[in-house]
Amino acid sequence: DLCTVSPPAPGRLGLDRMLLPHRVKVGGAEGIDDHLAAVLGHDVHLSIHIGPARANRKPVLQILDGDANTVAFAKLGVNALTRELVDAETAATKRLSEFCDLKLVQVPRLLHAGNWNGHNLMVTSALPAWEAPADLGPARRSAAMRELADVCGTSRFPLGESDYAARLRLRLKALTDRGEPDADTLQTAGETLLDRYGSTTMTFGAWHGDWAPWNMRETPDRICLWDLERFETGVPYGFDAAHYRLQDDIVTKAADPTTAVLGLVADAPQILAPMGVAPGEAEPTALLYLVDLAARYMGDQAERAGAALGALGRWLLPTLLRHIARQRTAQAGSTDGTC
Repeated sequence: DLCTVSPPAPGRLGLDRMLLPHRVKVGGAEGIDDHLAAVLGHDVHLSIHIGPARANRKPVLQILDGDANTVAFAKLGVNALTRELVDAETAATKRLSEFCDLKLVQVPRLLHAGNWNGHNLMVTSALPAWEAPADLGPARRSAAMRELADVCGTSRFPLGESDYAARLRLRLKALTDRGEPDADTLQTAGETLLDRYGSTTMTFGAWHGDWAPWNMRETPDRICLWDLERFETGVPYGFDAAHYRLQDDIVTKAADPTTAVLGLVADAPQILAPMGVAPGEAEPTALLYLVDLAARYMGDQAERAGAALGALGRWLLPTLLRHIARQRTAQAGSTDGTC
């Protein structure tokens, strides 16, 4: 989002004519350009980016000064989900930029958090996302992921005793209670994994939540990282590495999603080793990540929003269930004396 320049919206920037299924109705209210100029203390020019159909789609405004330099970005919450995400990103940006001593990672600074015409608004500084990237190899990215995972402290617990397991069970139950399609299947898969690996001791830390090639830019000094709306603490260590691998395979390399999921699970020890995840913890980490991602897509109602990967029953859930069934068969064979 932060490095996309889109054509200006036609007419006065009231954002009431944007091509969203949820229109922002403003009437004769102050335009967003005037509001941002008052917030920032100088005249602004705006470029509007509206991404592809997905549940978290929201207006992202690129803010330029009179010399056409990008000085900031703004996001608006336009429905219940995006308002929640803008609030979450506001809190995460403030926390990471003001209170955390990051050396390898650079996040935007929070310039403003407020309200415009009934919609929550956040404004952040611009990172140098338009500069030529400096590809210094995967080891540097892994080090940056470890720094972010450690930023709020880490802990080690048996999975079954962790806050994460309790939170995930509640999320899965809430989806089932809400009657989401395939929620009972996802709940069964998730609880099976939580029970199976309940005694496995794991490390828990923070994750960006959507660390992907399009949400970062490497520079000679640091990795610039933005879109912090999914930042979370107390998750299995290595989630960011698993997410990066899956998204890079599906989106960047155009791999078949089912094949990408199978590859993630099969290669989990190698993918997570640079994060310091022990081989015995790699498979449960990858499988829990997949359940967590499925719960996110389902909770966001991504399929109804038209997201390309929103139809979980076509790729993620069947693959996850087959792997759990194979595990059950393998375990049964190891206890009945057969080979």
